[in-house]
Amino acid sequence: MEYAIRAEEDKAVVDLKGDLMFTDHPTVTSMLNELARRAVPQWHFNLAELRTIDSAGIGMMLIAKNESEKASAQLQLHEPNDAVRKVLDLTRIGDMIPIV
Repeated sequence: MEYAIRAEEDKAVVDLKGDLMFTDHPTVTSMLNELARRAVPQWHFNLAELRTIDSAGIGMMLIAKNESEKASAQLQLHEPNDAVRKVLDLTRIGDMIPIV
């Protein structure tokens, strides 16, 4: 998985690209540390270019939720494609993290 973080007013938008899988844990950890340093009240994960997400990727989304709460930020997931949306729906992640 690749990511890019861009600032938009009072939020950080994280564009995720590729596949979010078990092997991406170090990358996600770096991304979350960078987001926490930015000290913005909203973290928006743009999933439009994320092709797939596995169960470990879902776990990392939950870690991201916990880290956002520690940073006093609100996490939202944006624009998942059909394949990613299906996994998000099956795991009921939307019950914990808003999907826009």
